[in-house]
Amino acid sequence: MQSLSQAEGRVRKKGGRVAVQATAKVLDNPFEGWTTIEDAAETIGRNKTTLYGWASKGWISCFTVGQKVKLVNLEEVREFAEKHSPPRPRSVDKSAGVE
Repeated sequence: MQSLSQAEGRVRKKGGRVAVQATAKVLDNPFEGWTTIEDAAETIGRNKTTLYGWASKGWISCFTVGQKVKLVNLEEVREFAEKHSPPRPRSVDKSAGVE
């Protein structure tokens, strides 16, 4: 990845003015593949509270941006969710204990 300090530029003099022509290369997006916890939860069909729990326990990587936004790697979340499927509800036998 190239930093902004490595961007190239060229200065041209036009009459009495100086024009700067930027020739910076497009930088790679460091957030590609990352999304908010809310979006990730919606994508995988889970509750956002579940993902906040996974992040707080360190089971998935999470980075805070600003004061409120938390980003997670969507592929990592998908892989974790596949390995840890939600518990199935237990069937309750309502006839047991009824006289």
